[in-house]
Amino acid sequence: MRTARVRALRARKARLIYTVLGVCVAAAILLTSILIFGMTSHADEKGTQEHKYYTSVLVTGADTLEEVAERYADPSHYRNTAAYYREVCEINHLFSNGDDAPRVSPGNYVVVPYYSADLL
Repeated sequence: MRTARVRALRARKARLIYTVLGVCVAAAILLTSILIFGMTSHADEKGTQEHKYYTSVLVTGADTLEEVAERYADPSHYRNTAAYYREVCEINHLFSNGDDAPRVSPGNYVVVPYYSADLL
């Protein structure tokens, strides 16, 4: 009878130790996760987060695709106007034939990317 009581006491003590140990491990994992993911956020590095959007632009008689690219290119997001021009050509499926630059007729619309801090 006494050995059964001692055995039950030891089992209860072991369950208590495993329960406390499990809670400590769970708390340590939670704290580590909060610290790791809380410190790696770079969302506000530049002060404002900008989002990429697209708009359509009507090409007038005097406009060329290069002029549209120069007007809308943002130097903080593109290395140069040529990189922006290439992206505009890809978006609109405009490809050059040989040495000629892609042409857009007046009255047509081209889709151009732009960046804004406003979340639309």
